[in-house]
Amino acid sequence: MALRSRGRRANGRDYASFIRRAAIPPAARFPDRFGTGDPRPGAGPLLALVFPTDQCGALTHGTCRGCHRYPQFGVENRGCLDAVAAQTNASEIQTIVVDNASSDATLAEVAARGVHCSANPHNAGFAAAVNQGIRATEAPLILLLNPDAYLVTGIDALTAHFEDPRTGAAGGMLTGADGRPQTGFMARNLPTPTALIFEVLGINTIWPGNPVNWHYRCLGNDPVTLELVEQPAGAFLMFPREIWERVGGFDERFWPIWFEDVDFCARLKEAGLAVYYEPKAVARHEGAHSISTVRWRCGNDIGMVVFLDMRRSTILG
Repeated sequence: MALRSRGRRANGRDYASFIRRAAIPPAARFPDRFGTGDPRPGAGPLLALVFPTDQCGALTHGTCRGCHRYPQFGVENRGCLDAVAAQTNASEIQTIVVDNASSDATLAEVAARGVHCSANPHNAGFAAAVNQGIRATEAPLILLLNPDAYLVTGIDALTAHFEDPRTGAAGGMLTGADGRPQTGFMARNLPTPTALIFEVLGINTIWPGNPVNWHYRCLGNDPVTLELVEQPAGAFLMFPREIWERVGGFDERFWPIWFEDVDFCARLKEAGLAVYYEPKAVARHEGAHSISTVRWRCGNDIGMVVFLDMRRSTILG
């Protein structure tokens, strides 16, 4: 699959118009690689959307764990489940929610929409919830979507990448409250030891334009250009079930959350698989607004330490 040539960098006013033009024809929606072709009467789902949840009672209301409602792209006041229903074909998609012992209205909201839900009696962690959701389906393609991410476009642009068996994963564009791409988060390179040290010490926060951070967060990439990348965000990530099985799934030692998606993408790279950032698939991402800065920093730093410890021979070698 050839990458299109890099075009001009879009300014802030261009992003919304680019997103409106992002829809592609439904041709090759699900590739022959899986031998499934178009859906037939009685055929199983061709793609499963897996939502790991924890205190996401507003999953259907456009807010999640205290996040504000953003009226971007005409999807105001609609939660991620409603956005999925609006942007996908129900005959092709299986939606699976795996809940990590929420004590709010999450289960009731999911049940009200007739969505399959596996309710855990305790917080099994993000990685374990992802694996649990994938085991609950036989769909050949998996879309991992955070409950605070709302589809703005369809997902055909992502599925088209899997015509090539050398593709391990593809992630889409994530936009924030202002409609601008979440550059630095939605696509990154795998962290080097120096990048991890800069993160833990807060250097990347104090001096975001430093060359280590610039490389790590792909800050030189054009957000409206298709790219080969090393680590798209796990908040909006598609991959084949067969690839998930081949590399051993998500590592459940990352608990409760943080860096399990980085580790997964590192194993895709080690397996010689291509990973893409696809800007024509777009989701609005409200981010971890409910997680305090201190809790986020501590959890993220712990995830980095676990990642470095598990992969020190690879990273330091």
